Amino acid sequence: MSSRQPGDLDGHRLPTEVQELLSQLETLNQPEDISPRIHLLERVLTLVSRTDHPTLWADLYVELGDALQRNRMGDRQVQLSRSIDCYDTALTVYTREGMPTDWARLLYTRGVALHELAGLLTGSEREKILRDAVTSFEEILTIGEHQLGPANRMLAQNNKGAFLRELAGMLTGAERAKALQEALACLNEVLQHEEYREIAPIIWAAAQSNKGSTLRDLAELLTDPEQQLAMVHDAIACYDASLSVYTHKEASTDWAAAQNNKGAALSYLSPLISSEKRREKLEEAITCYDAALTVYTHEVALE
Repeated sequence: MSSRQPGDLDGHRLPTEVQELLSQLETLNQPEDISPRIHLLERVLTLVSRTDHPTLWADLYVELGDALQRNRMGDRQVQLSRSIDCYDTALTVYTREGMPTDWARLLYTRGVALHELAGLLTGSEREKILRDAVTSFEEILTIGEHQLGPANRMLAQNNKGAFLRELAGMLTGAERAKALQEALACLNEVLQHEEYREIAPIIWAAAQSNKGSTLRDLAELLTDPEQQLAMVHDAIACYDASLSVYTHKEASTDWAAAQNNKGAALSYLSPLISSEKRREKLEEAITCYDAALTVYTHEVALE
């Protein structure tokens, strides 16, 4: 967002009290300062007018939203809901037409917050919030790549695909199949550009892993065993591609997730193949699960 400097902003002189409070905010930048930072932001916002200082006003709402999203004290659902409200307020100033880059960045943060909030909800409430998260990323993708940049476009497509797959898990029948196909299209959009692997390898690997899971879900909707078999083999190839980037040392959680998902896909294969190959695939699956368990320990699971 915009760089904040005390004094003259948006053509109006800031009151001395506001300048002093903004200076105090600059000192509250440690994790343990999150609660006093929230309180100070709320105080400053009672003194700053949207009419006189629209950019500062919007920036402060973004900062408050960020602080609430990082705050792990109190009711998490309430904190996230307030955070999203702050981003929505700031988006009345940061518009697609006037500030497309800041608008897209803020929509990304909003989409991530919505996704986390959805994880705390159930039923129709969760579905509604997930759809809202997907919409945030759809909107980001309406601006040109020259403004968004290839890495940010990859990230938006990957997140949209991942969230659509998650949404599909709440749907049935034709709606579920449609959401999975839309998710697959998003992920293919990332992966069809060979140069993207070099531009942002971690995002590329995430898209491969998400595509693998989407293909595995789609395979469950098929009735033809041969088609199921081919699709699950494609899913395993995606997990292998992601594991060409993820390593146990540098991306242990993502590496473990890919190993676990590959194990699940190999297990799914077993009833679809001949008995002499079944043991081999199940042993491969166990190897993958064992690898994942070097990261997914009992202690980690309890965190």
